Amino acid sequence: MITGKTIPYGLFGYPVRHTFSPQMHNYVFNELNIDGVYLPFEVKPEYLKMSLKSLVWLGFKGINITVPHKQTCMEFLDDIDEEAELIGAVNTIKVKKEKLIGYNTDGIGFINSLQKNNIDLKGSKILVLGAGGASRAISVSMVRNNNLNKIYIYDIDFSKSKSLIEKLNSIRSDIALGIEESDLENLTKEIDILINATPVGLRKEDIPINPDFIKPNLKLVYDLIYNPPKTNLLKEAQDKGIFVINGLNMLVNQAAVSFKIWTGKDAPVDIMRESMQVK
Repeated sequence: MITGKTIPYGLFGYPVRHTFSPQMHNYVFNELNIDGVYLPFEVKPEYLKMSLKSLVWLGFKGINITVPHKQTCMEFLDDIDEEAELIGAVNTIKVKKEKLIGYNTDGIGFINSLQKNNIDLKGSKILVLGAGGASRAISVSMVRNNNLNKIYIYDIDFSKSKSLIEKLNSIRSDIALGIEESDLENLTKEIDILINATPVGLRKEDIPINPDFIKPNLKLVYDLIYNPPKTNLLKEAQDKGIFVINGLNMLVNQAAVSFKIWTGKDAPVDIMRESMQVK
């Protein structure tokens, strides 16, 4: 029951009608007997600055940020966490003593999802498909927090790849390389992990890479897409005996990190995952 004591949390984006975040967080609040409520807000870009200011006035403790505001919100915050600065995007804001503090939980949520599946990145050669916001978050976190051998970035927009590669190499010298489409077939013979950070696969018939390039030597194929839960990429990999992970794992783990930032309580990943089964 919502009362005058209920603490508000929420999501700012445009649009947000497709989001699963309220389902997750409100389920957790109920299961843990926390007097909080999580609401989605469609915030047009021209209203973002004033909407962020209203968080303090209205008693919010925190919100998530999604497209198209992850970058633009940063200029309106009082402080930004180091990893969010490196990623160049914020997806979580904490309200603390009337200050707005920005974080990015996507990358660490991704890393946590690997650890929970007993995947060790040490010494790995990794190919990331896509160089957009999701790719940037997970790639920065992988380079910062793991002793990788090499990370390869492929995007049809080479300018995006170049920008991300420069950022990664500024964190650790010569760790990242950009590749052309013509390099994909040979490269997939030597990599350990393939990650899809593009939207290709949202339609069930699509696949982001030639199926012949998915080699049985891979120890993991990870698709950040969570709906459908098993994309064509994951089906092809699983048919070849490769371990696969879908985007639900990253979704619940990044949400759990946000929850910890806001409440100071240990993140209930299993409960969040359970919430996704609730109709």
